[in-house]
Amino acid sequence: MKLYHYTIGTYLPQIVEDREIKLSTAFLSPNVRPAAWFTTNLEWDQTANKMILDKRTGELVSLSMKETELAGNGLVRIAIDAEAAPYTWWDYKRLAGEKKKMLSALLDSAKAVGSDPEKDWRMSFVPIGSEHWLSIDVWDGQEWKNKWYREEV
Repeated sequence: MKLYHYTIGTYLPQIVEDREIKLSTAFLSPNVRPAAWFTTNLEWDQTANKMILDKRTGELVSLSMKETELAGNGLVRIAIDAEAAPYTWWDYKRLAGEKKKMLSALLDSAKAVGSDPEKDWRMSFVPIGSEHWLSIDVWDGQEWKNKWYREEV
């Protein structure tokens, strides 16, 4: 089974240079374990859409996939082998140290945009090095196009 990490084109050069998918620390409380997030969804996970600050209202607004693509210099999907990110949503709830209220809010907001964390999400509590990458695909506006893949030896 493959897992997918979705990100934006703006971040890809740094990911490739670092040769790892780093742990996400955005919006985390200090006592929560950061994780690298993945999904079994091979199309797109709506929770990967970026957020912007609405200058008029001062509120954070979630962008659509298309808006994220435009704002982020394209969309990227990095496939990894599933063993590299072994933790499920249930494991994350138990191991991350996140408050129940925040976990519930995250689950509810993910489901509201059509994501299914309980079925699809996987995590790693360590960065995922390039030795676990299987391919890097870019979105051309209609479908994923392969940019790089690991050749079988």
